[in-house]
Amino acid sequence: LTYLSNEKSNEKTQFEVTYTRNQDILKNRPGIHYAPPILEKNKEGQRLIVTYEVDWKNKTVKVVDKYSDNKSFREG
Repeated sequence: LTYLSNEKSNEKTQFEVTYTRNQDILKNRPGIHYAPPILEKNKEGQRLIVTYEVDWKNKTVKVVDKYSDNKSFREG
């Protein structure tokens, strides 16, 4: 949930939101049968950057631009 406000003199405002997705990696242990796999949490991720524009006069929001920078990231 987000609350946006603006000064009455502004008709339009743009803002950018970054969405991230974390991925877990499941690895099998080589040469060991029936051993539980190794689970590595939050190892790789992807992100999507979206630019929105708010039209305060007409009370609408639209997507202006969206892209994925294809940079892998790791949470620390």
